[in-house]
Amino acid sequence: MVNNLIMYKKLFLSSCLLLSILFCSAQQKKLPKISFERSYVQLDTIEYNVPVTVEFVFKNKGKSDLIIKNIITSCGCASAEYPKTPIKKRKTGIIKLTYNAGTKGSFYKTILIESNAANSPTPIGIQGFVL
Repeated sequence: MVNNLIMYKKLFLSSCLLLSILFCSAQQKKLPKISFERSYVQLDTIEYNVPVTVEFVFKNKGKSDLIIKNIITSCGCASAEYPKTPIKKRKTGIIKLTYNAGTKGSFYKTILIESNAANSPTPIGIQGFVL
């Protein structure tokens, strides 16, 4: 009798775990997904203290509206403009990243896009050399 009770408890807990996994999986499929035409840009050589702006085009490949919540830059030398309104499914948007090199030499900057997408945070980057 005790062994049967333990077996039923294990079966019940396993069933609950399986159902929660299936539910989470179904929810993931309904989330937006941000996809970039290019997630990395090679700027080659740029001038010291001369701002350069790069556009990153993205598409919402998910099943619901994409909302960009925040963009985190790796330094104060980079700033970003992004859509503040939701991006509908299968629609595109643009993130404008401006980099103002304060030091000479090679650089690599990573930017994180925080959104309600299944693949958030999403990294994009720029690289180049400052003269």
